Amino acid sequence: MTDPGTVTVGTTATATLTATGVDGPGVGAFTIEVRYDAATVSVSAAGTSGFAVETSTPSAGVLRIVGYMDARTGPIGDVSLASLSITGEQPGDTDIRVAVETFADANGDDIGYLTEPTVLSVGGGGSSSESNSRSSGGSGNVAPPVDTASVRTSLVDGRVAVDISDARPGEAVTVSLPEPVGNGDVGLSELRVTLSGGGAGSLSVASPSKTPPEASSLDVDGGALSYFDVAHDFDDSLLGGVDFSLTVSKTRLDARGLTPTDLRLYRYHDGTWQALPTRVVGETGTDIELVATSPGLSVFALAAGPSAASLGVTGVSVGASEVSPGESVTVVATVENVGGQSGMLAVDLRVDGEQRINRSVQLGAGESRTVEFVVVFDEPGRYDIAVAGVAGESVSVSEPPGSATPSSDGAVTTSPGASPGTFPNTSVLGTLVVIVGAVLLAVWVAQRRGDGQN
Repeated sequence: MTDPGTVTVGTTATATLTATGVDGPGVGAFTIEVRYDAATVSVSAAGTSGFAVETSTPSAGVLRIVGYMDARTGPIGDVSLASLSITGEQPGDTDIRVAVETFADANGDDIGYLTEPTVLSVGGGGSSSESNSRSSGGSGNVAPPVDTASVRTSLVDGRVAVDISDARPGEAVTVSLPEPVGNGDVGLSELRVTLSGGGAGSLSVASPSKTPPEASSLDVDGGALSYFDVAHDFDDSLLGGVDFSLTVSKTRLDARGLTPTDLRLYRYHDGTWQALPTRVVGETGTDIELVATSPGLSVFALAAGPSAASLGVTGVSVGASEVSPGESVTVVATVENVGGQSGMLAVDLRVDGEQRINRSVQLGAGESRTVEFVVVFDEPGRYDIAVAGVAGESVSVSEPPGSATPSSDGAVTTSPGASPGTFPNTSVLGTLVVIVGAVLLAVWVAQRRGDGQN
C-alpha cells in the first residue's frame, strides 16, 4: 500500500493498493481484506482503470475488496489494484494491514505475494498532545510509533499465559512465546494481536494433548498437522486481527507429500472450519516459516489447504430458438465452483465456433452465478450456440411470413403465404375478370337468340 501521507481528524487521504513485479499473464482477480482501527479511521475503496471492485464490511475495522478484470490477460509489472480513501475519525495511531485471501493471474492460477503493514497516525486537526504528536527533532514529522503495550508471558499447566496491558487502540502487540507451542514438527512461535479499542486482555495458548472434538468436522486430506487452542477473556469484536507466526518441519511436509504453499491455518468458528489467508515468508535448512492472519481467536488447525478451485459452466439457456434478422437473443450460462478455493474462469460465447463475447467470472468456493450474454443475428440461417464449450440450443433466423423480398427483376413482391386479408397477385385478378366477363357475355347472347326464336 502506498503511503497515504498526513491524516487529521475530518480530512481524507488516499492510498493505492499496489502489486509490484507481476509477471505474465498478469493479475486477473483478487480478494483482499484491509484491517484498521475503526475508532481512529474509516476506509473505503474504489476500482482503478484496470479493475472493477466490489466491497463489503463484514465487521467493524474490516473492509473486504473483491477485484476482477474482464479480459484474458491482466496487467503486469507494478499494478494498481484499488484506490483507498482514509478519513481520520479521532486522534491516534493505527496499523492498516492488508490480508490477501486470493490473488490470481488471468488464468486463475495463484500468484505468490508478501504484504507489509502500514502505520498511520491521525492528528487532532491542528491541536497537538503528548499522546498523538510524537514529533522527531521538532521538525513536525511524525515518527513511526513503537509498541507501548506491556506483555507478560508465563507457563501454567502446559499452557502459555499471556497478559497484555496499556495497548494503544489499533496497536499490533507482538507476543513472543517463551517456547514454540506445537507437536515438535509444527510450532507456533509468535502472535501479533491488535486490540481495536486498546487497553488490556489475557490469552492462553496451548497445543492440545488430545485431538479436540472440533476435529471431527475438519474435512481435509490426511487430517491436521497440528492443533492450537487460544483462549481469551475478551470478545472477538474487540480484536482488529491476529497474525500467527509458525514453523513447519520440511521432513513432515515431505512425508505428507505437501508443498509449503499447500498449507493453510484453519479457524473453528460458528460450528465450521474457515481457511485463513496463509503465506510462506521464509525458510531455514530444516523448517518452513509461515504467517497466517485471523479475524478472531478460537481453536486452530494447520493442514493442507482446500482443494483447488474448479470452475465450469454447468448449463446454457437460450432465450429464443427462432427469431427474425436483427432481433436479439439472450443466452444465460450458469457457472459453478465445486472446488475448495476461490477461482476465476474465462467464459466466452461462441456462435458457430466463432467467439462473439468474452467475460471473466470470479467465484468463491462452492459459489455459483449466472452470466448473461445478448447476441444479435443479422442474416437468415441456423446458428449453433456454445458458452465455454458447453452447447446450448441452436437458433434459427428466418424472414417472417409476409415480409417484402426483392423479385428477380429487382421489384419488391409479397412472399407466398401472406397473412389473411391480403390481395392476390394483380395479374391473376385480371385473368379472372376476363374469364368471368366471357361467361357472362355468352349467357347474354344465348338468351337473346332464344328471345328472337320465340
